[in-house]
Amino acid sequence: MRIAIVLQHFYGQIIGGAEFQAFLIAKDLVKQGHEVHYIFVSTGENYSNEIGVILHEIKKNRYVEMFGLEIPCYYSKIDKILQEIKPHSIYVRGRSALTIVGVLLGKKNKVKTVWHIANDHDLLKKRVSILSKQVFRIPQDYIFHKITKKPNRIIAQTNHQAKKLLENYGRECEVVPNGHPLPDVLSIQPQSEKIVIIWIGSLKPRKQPDVFVNLSRFFRDNNNVSFLMLGRNNIPKKTFDIMTEVDKVRNLEWLGEVSNHEVNNFLSKSAVLVNTSREEGFPNIFIQAWMRSIPVVSLNIDPDDVIKRFELGFHSREFRQLVIDLKNLIDDHCLRERFGRIAHEFASREYSMENIHKTVEIIVSP
Repeated sequence: MRIAIVLQHFYGQIIGGAEFQAFLIAKDLVKQGHEVHYIFVSTGENYSNEIGVILHEIKKNRYVEMFGLEIPCYYSKIDKILQEIKPHSIYVRGRSALTIVGVLLGKKNKVKTVWHIANDHDLLKKRVSILSKQVFRIPQDYIFHKITKKPNRIIAQTNHQAKKLLENYGRECEVVPNGHPLPDVLSIQPQSEKIVIIWIGSLKPRKQPDVFVNLSRFFRDNNNVSFLMLGRNNIPKKTFDIMTEVDKVRNLEWLGEVSNHEVNNFLSKSAVLVNTSREEGFPNIFIQAWMRSIPVVSLNIDPDDVIKRFELGFHSREFRQLVIDLKNLIDDHCLRERFGRIAHEFASREYSMENIHKTVEIIVSP
C-alpha cells in the first residue's frame, strides 16, 4: 500500500513527541513493505532519512505561519503531491494546519484518512480567543471544528481524550497509547553518584520551565543533588528567556537540545524525572523514563491517572506539594527503587512497540 503521512514537522528536524511517534509508525510501515511518503514543512535544518520513507519537503514561510495563512498556502502544494502519490491511506496527527489540509484532501480525493490526537489541547472547542494575540487563527479553529467529522478513523492516546472527543465533537475513536522500543539492558547507564533530577522539554511557556528553575532553588544547599534541563530554546529572547534565571542557580545546568539517544542516556543516569507542563497529551518522556526505572514527579499531567493508580511516581497538582514529593524521593532511596521497579514493569507491558503495530493496523486496514 501507499501511505501518506502529513505532519507539520519531520522527526529529523524537530525532536518532538508527535514527530517521534510518527517516525516509529513510518518505520514499522516500511518494515512491513508499504510505500511510505512523508509530507512536512521543512525548517531548513539538515536531517537524515534513516528509515527509507519518501520525503516531500514544503519550504517554510515564516510570514505565512505568522499570520495563520498555512491552509491556503499549503493546500494546493500538498494536493499536487497527493495527486502524484495516489495514496491508499492518509495519516495525520495533532491539530496543525497540515492536519486540516490532510483531512480536507483525503475527503476531496476519497482517500481513507486517520487522525491521531497528539495533545489534550487538540480537543478544546475554542483554542483562540478574540482577545488573543493570535486572533488571526480563529478561522483555522473554525475550519478544524468542521473537519472533525471527516476522518474515517480517529485514534486517541488516552481514555480521557476519547471522552473529550465524544463530548466536544460527537465522535467515537479507538484508544491506542504511545509505543516505545524497549531499552537494551546493555545501553542503560548506571545512575550518577549524585542524585540527578532531570527536566526534558522545549522551553515553551506551556512547559513552564521556570517552575523547574524555582524548584531547584529549594534544594540548592543539598550538595548531593543536581538539576539538569534538556531541550530546545526556541522562544525569542524578548518574550521568554529562561537562560538568565538558569545561570543564577548553582545546582542547575541546561544542556540544550540533544538527540533521543542522548536523552535516554541522560535519563538512565538520573534518579527522578520532573514534569511541569500545564498541558500535554501522553508525554513520550514519561514512558522513556519508566522503561528505565525512573519515577516521574508531575505537577499537572497524569494521563488517565496512571501515575497515581499504579504508583509510577507522584502527581503533585500544586507547587508546594511538588517540592514535598520530590524531597520524599530524594531522601528515600528505597521509595525511588520501588517506584522505579513498578514503573519499568508497567511501561514495558503497557507501552511497548505492540501499540505502534496496532496503530499501523488501523492505518492499513480497509
